[in-house]
Amino acid sequence: MVTETVGTRVQRPFWLHQIVEYILGFVLISQGLQLREPLTLTAAGIAILVNAAVVSGPLSAFRWTTRGVHKVCDLVLIAVLLLLGLQPLWTMDTTSRSILVAVAVVMLMIWRLTDYRPPVSRSIRPPRTNQPLRQSRPHVVSRRTDPEQVGRAAGRAAGGVVRRWRQQN
Repeated sequence: MVTETVGTRVQRPFWLHQIVEYILGFVLISQGLQLREPLTLTAAGIAILVNAAVVSGPLSAFRWTTRGVHKVCDLVLIAVLLLLGLQPLWTMDTTSRSILVAVAVVMLMIWRLTDYRPPVSRSIRPPRTNQPLRQSRPHVVSRRTDPEQVGRAAGRAAGGVVRRWRQQN
């Protein structure tokens, strides 16, 4: 789950960032719909959901923006949430204000801990050709700890045991 350590800060994968944004958006919408004046919290929740849905990420509905644009939009959303929660001019109940500030703080924390770099493209391995089994050399597990190599070696060893058992019977 942890992708890389940069300095002393651990970077989390982007899909985890998106999950948290979806949760925060739904929390704001559900809390807003329980109020007499649901506009502020509901609009903030919709803005967070749209921001998470339009970035090019693994859990996106639409891939309209890049992760760099999303990073800037996150900062703008955090500033707007803090401004709405802390400003005294707009009449709003204390619970709504504290929810907006709490969501802004959580978003700031995940913003700092997210790895916004695009994923590294992996090269596709060419298909293996079927090579005949060598009868003279026993199959030995290689010193590499690659799970695929270990699995192949275990399969070859099991096949060798079955082949020898069939030859004896």
